[in-house]
Amino acid sequence: MWITSSYKKDLNILLLPTLMILPLTYLINYNSSYFFLLIIFGIGFCDTGHVFTTIFRILGDDWRFKSQKFLMIIAPIFIFVTLFYWFQKKAIYFGFFLLSITIFHNYRQFYGFLSWYMRRNNRSCRLSVLFFNILTLMPVLILPFRSINYQVTLDIHNFFGFKLPPLDIFYFNIFIGIYLLFLFLWLIHELYLIIKKTKEPSRFLAMIIPIILYGHGLFFAENLFQIVLPLASVHGLSYMFAVILSLKRIDNRPKIVKNNAVIFVLSTSLIIAFFYTLFKHPLFIFYTNFNNWNILLQSLVKSLFSSITLTHYLWDMFLWNSKDPDFRTIVAKID
Repeated sequence: MWITSSYKKDLNILLLPTLMILPLTYLINYNSSYFFLLIIFGIGFCDTGHVFTTIFRILGDDWRFKSQKFLMIIAPIFIFVTLFYWFQKKAIYFGFFLLSITIFHNYRQFYGFLSWYMRRNNRSCRLSVLFFNILTLMPVLILPFRSINYQVTLDIHNFFGFKLPPLDIFYFNIFIGIYLLFLFLWLIHELYLIIKKTKEPSRFLAMIIPIILYGHGLFFAENLFQIVLPLASVHGLSYMFAVILSLKRIDNRPKIVKNNAVIFVLSTSLIIAFFYTLFKHPLFIFYTNFNNWNILLQSLVKSLFSSITLTHYLWDMFLWNSKDPDFRTIVAKID
C-alpha cells in the first residue's frame, strides 16, 4: 500500500528525482550555466529549502512550546551558543561533524519512509531492515577510502579537515566483496518474496532508491557533486512531500495553509533558493572568504546558518517519530 491514494504520487517523489538528477550530473558540463541551475535546484531549492519548511510541521502546535520547552526553545539556543564558541576556536573538525550528522539525517529519513511503507503494508520485515542498513551504511563507511584505492579525487578529505590513513587494497576489496554479497542476498530475498506472492512494491521502492544512490556513490561517482546532488534532491523533495501531507492531514493547521499546502511549502523553498543564489549554501558558508570581516561577525553568521540546519536535524528526530501524536495521525490517514 502507498502513502498517498495513488502510487504515481509516491513514484514522482522518490523515483523521478533519482532518474532525473542522477543522469544530469554526468551529462551537463560543470562549467555551463545549466550546471549552475542544477546546483540551485538540488542544493538551493531541495536541500536548503526543505530545512525551512520544517516550520509548517509545527505550525499551530502551541502545546509543543509549553510541554517541550527544552526541545523547541532551549536546545536551539544551546546549539547556537555552542557553534558560536566552536567557530571562535576556528571550527576544528566542524566539517567532519557536519558531514557525519548530515549523513545520519539523510539515512534516517530514508529509513523512515521504509518503516512508513511497511506500516502501510501491515507487515514488518526484519530482513528488509537488515539489508537496508547494510546496503546504505556500508557505502558510507567505505567511500572515504575509495578515493585512495580507485585513484579518483572526491575531495572528501578536504571537507573532513584531515586525511584518513590509507586502507590496504586487500582489505578494501574484502569490504567491497561483503557489500556485493549482501546485495546479492537481498535480491534473492526479494525474488523469494515474489515467488511467495508477497507483493510489496512500496517497500521495495523505499529500499531500491537509497540503495541505488549510496551504491552509485561508492562505485561510480567521479566527484562529490555526483554523490551529493541526487541525494540532496531526493531527500529534500521527499521531505517537502511529507510536510505537505502533514498540513493536509493534521486538523489544527490554519485553513488557508491547509488548503494551499503545496503552494506554501514550495514557495518557501523557492524563496530560500533565491537567497541561496545570492549568498551560497549556508551549510558550506564557513568556507566562504570572510577575510574582510572581524572574527566576531564571522562566527555570528556561521553560527546562525549552521544552527538553523542542526535544529532542523534535531527537531526531525522527534517530529517524525512514532511517539509523536501528530505523526501517528499523518501515518494513519490516506488522502
